[in-house]
Amino acid sequence: MSYSEFAYVYDALMIDAPYDEWLALVREECHEKNLRDQHILDIACGTGVFAERLIREGFNVTGVDQSEEMLTVAKRRLPQSLFICQDMRALDVGQAYDGITILCDSLNYLLSIEEWEQTLVAAFNHLKPEGWLIFDVHATQKIESFIHDGTYALAEDDISYIWHSFEGSEPLSVSHELSIFVQDEQDECKYHRFDEVHEQRTFEYAEIEGVVYSSGFKITKRLTDFEANKSIDEGERWIFCCQKR
Repeated sequence: MSYSEFAYVYDALMIDAPYDEWLALVREECHEKNLRDQHILDIACGTGVFAERLIREGFNVTGVDQSEEMLTVAKRRLPQSLFICQDMRALDVGQAYDGITILCDSLNYLLSIEEWEQTLVAAFNHLKPEGWLIFDVHATQKIESFIHDGTYALAEDDISYIWHSFEGSEPLSVSHELSIFVQDEQDECKYHRFDEVHEQRTFEYAEIEGVVYSSGFKITKRLTDFEANKSIDEGERWIFCCQKR
């Protein structure tokens, strides 16, 4: 999973991400537990966009990502905040947190259920007693729609992309090939091309539940596309709110 130059155009491509909905979940989690002055660990924090929103809400936030390029952007955005470059599967930051977020289908970049468990166990080990965890992943239908729809494209003046998706080598997996064209800051007739390949995988709902429990958590809330009453078979995003047992 290499992000290289992709980090510098990531924010533009993520403009429609459900940041408001994620933030509402964190607010709700803290309100329900009557918690204040929360110290939150944002795993797979990327360029720090969500961390910035959490900080504006009054939370103390540490960000972790395995991409130095992503963290360079994050540190530029939030120079007073702590960002750590680590692989979430082998997380070891030497501190316990009130809550942890793993959002934007970040777990889907891990291609085995054993790696999911490694990450969830690492999160468990970095939580205070009864600490909370919120993560979201692609539903099986989302992976299937990526494969079925195949090609996506965006054409704007400053940034454009062609996005090809095709079936991966593992069950319920997909490979994404992205060609991104970014307008030169000095010459508007010139564009820079970046090529990236990303692989993602999800698992059946029951298997995800199983790995959550085996990692030491209980599930306090299950959502599909941020809706409590929506069937898991009808949505594209599964959200799990968990608590350390």
